[in-house]
Amino acid sequence: MVTAKTLPIRLEDDLIARLDALAAALTERAAGAKVSRTAAMRAALERGLQALEAEVGTSARRRKPKK
Repeated sequence: MVTAKTLPIRLEDDLIARLDALAAALTERAAGAKVSRTAAMRAALERGLQALEAEVGTSARRRKPKK
């Protein structure tokens, strides 16, 4: 099981509005299954990290799943 840590951050109102719009769009795509702002932010962060890592030539450190 992966242990998650809380990371408090400050976001401008326009970024929060964009996250809310993304969560709503993802909810529609998921056939009505509610996608939270937090889940939308995780997805955006993951994709953004992958893009930036590719751009600067770093690789993500992936944890091996525990058996």
